[in-house]
Amino acid sequence: MPALSELQATLPTGELCVRVAQCLLPPEELFTFAVRRNPKRAFLFLSRVLGKHLPVAPRRMADIHRQLAGLLPPDLPEPLLFIGMAETATALGQGLFEAWLSRSPQSRALFLHSTRYQVQEAEAVGFAEAHSHAPRQWLMLPSDPAFRAQLAETRSLVLVDDEISTGKTLLNLAQVCRCFAPQLARIHLACLTDFSGEDGLATWQENCSLPVSRSSLLSGDWQFTPQDPPRQAAQDTEAEASLAAETGLAQAASPVCLEDPGLGRCGLGRALTLDAACVDRWTRRLNRLPKDAPVLVLGTGEFMFPAFRLALALQERTQTRIVFQSTTRSPIQPWGAIQTAFRFADNYGEGIANFLYNFQAEDHAQRLICHETPLNEGLRELARHTRSALLRFSRQGVEENLEFCPR
Repeated sequence: MPALSELQATLPTGELCVRVAQCLLPPEELFTFAVRRNPKRAFLFLSRVLGKHLPVAPRRMADIHRQLAGLLPPDLPEPLLFIGMAETATALGQGLFEAWLSRSPQSRALFLHSTRYQVQEAEAVGFAEAHSHAPRQWLMLPSDPAFRAQLAETRSLVLVDDEISTGKTLLNLAQVCRCFAPQLARIHLACLTDFSGEDGLATWQENCSLPVSRSSLLSGDWQFTPQDPPRQAAQDTEAEASLAAETGLAQAASPVCLEDPGLGRCGLGRALTLDAACVDRWTRRLNRLPKDAPVLVLGTGEFMFPAFRLALALQERTQTRIVFQSTTRSPIQPWGAIQTAFRFADNYGEGIANFLYNFQAEDHAQRLICHETPLNEGLRELARHTRSALLRFSRQGVEENLEFCPR
């Protein structure tokens, strides 16, 4: 593959070389590098536009969603099914879906996102994410009869992820989807960065009889040479062993079962409607702050898109400087762009540590944590540490808890 450019990085765990074959945005605008506490893969492409580990302006995220929507083939047969991959690409997938609806308002399309949890009274279909430290995932099939009927009629499947390395996880999911969408005729893979290359395409051609197309903002390949032996402090080794033990116990246990707030996990056929009263209240509160006061809106785990949409609405209605990011299960070693890591109890009750990266209280005049689970110790711990308001999203609207905000 001819390379437009090469990027070299020396990580504590080894040497990484990235060859860029094509890009619509400069690589340094899309990602930087991080060190992953995962023996299966000791590094991470740390996105600057995803809104996960690093804060991003909501308008920038929305621009990325529109760019990706513009790359989708115009001839995808309908109905379409968009699936965003948990946990990192739930907002990316739903944002792409909404951007597609904006471009094609008459399109018959549904959105789901994969999940590591199950939903009460919903049918779960399982598949594996092989490279993950927690490989078990599900797709929750809509219980709404009209959605189920449209799902069975699906002709095009659009799988959305932030990064494609080998494409094997998406292939696993596509094969599952063919069981409930027997009329499927076309598959499209959409991502920020595609490193699957010709080998990835060959894997699809060998294992899937349907036409497959791909689009991304950047494509290329990488080579990683690990340190031998790795330069890693004893406490990092102990932390990795502890995380592995937590993950193993969680994977062996029965899955966490959630109520469905109706925001994407079990299917949506339209753009998300925000709680207008909540948007109005926070618009008034933020407009009392000085102009350009920095405000942080946090998503929690898989619960990213409604939080992002709130952040975008507040950015459009106030003069404050909104940034968005999310908590995560992904264990990243502080190094490079990751300067600090706050570890707290899992608010989903799975027993796996969650993290918030690069948080400094003095960086923000106001902080909002958006979540879908009931208030629990994990959320209280996060709210105390960040001195944030807690906003729980449900079918009934947004319930606020201001107990942890500074007086």
